[in-house]
Amino acid sequence: MLCIPGPWADRNDFNNRLRGYEPKGRYFCAVMMLADVQEKDYLSMEFHEYEGNLSQAFFMASKGKISSANIEQLSAHKNCVYLRLPADVEAQKSRLLKYSGIIRDLGGYAVKVEPSGPAHEWGAWFAALPAQNAFYRYNLFVMLTRDNDYYFSCGMRYFGMPDVEVPINVETNEATAVMNQFNFWQISEHPRIETGLTYSLTPASSFYFIEAQPDHRYKEEDPLRNPQGVWRLTKKNEADFNGPLA
Repeated sequence: MLCIPGPWADRNDFNNRLRGYEPKGRYFCAVMMLADVQEKDYLSMEFHEYEGNLSQAFFMASKGKISSANIEQLSAHKNCVYLRLPADVEAQKSRLLKYSGIIRDLGGYAVKVEPSGPAHEWGAWFAALPAQNAFYRYNLFVMLTRDNDYYFSCGMRYFGMPDVEVPINVETNEATAVMNQFNFWQISEHPRIETGLTYSLTPASSFYFIEAQPDHRYKEEDPLRNPQGVWRLTKKNEADFNGPLA
């Protein structure tokens, strides 16, 4: 789901802008749907009223990358459009581009991926989404965070794959590199992974045992829960394994 704040006073204001959008008559909004008449395509769209802490949420979710000018726009937003698409980034890429582009052109200020959390200005969004290198799309949809025990990723379900977690006793930069490269390895190579195998960034770097886990942080009905589960990577001494997987 994409959250896109904008200047629309109400749904009627949004609909009036959409009716004037070129080519006129191709797109329309009805109840909880945004449709492309020409392509006979539609998706679910929700219209939400002003959210008071939204600009702060976008700033935090962008890791400070959203400009002060954009933050001022977000602070003054009137309403938000929420677009719902199937959780499959690669298969939905063209639809993501098309429908988010429409909302941008109608005045949308920025985009935030819900519920995993990353937020982006339009320049970054439209540069990364169609890029040949899937790592750029990975960075649009996946966020790294931590709890008391683990660093972990959130958002790999948008690629149909498990998230990853690394114990908190691993140094932060190493944990970040391991999680990002392990996740991208999943996306780019589609390797066969199972409990008991090992992973390493390079033959000379630390090795991690791989263990499959359910997504233990969230209840089954929680939208943050990854139904594919989590790969737990536990750092081991050289004597504990026979050799690396990658």
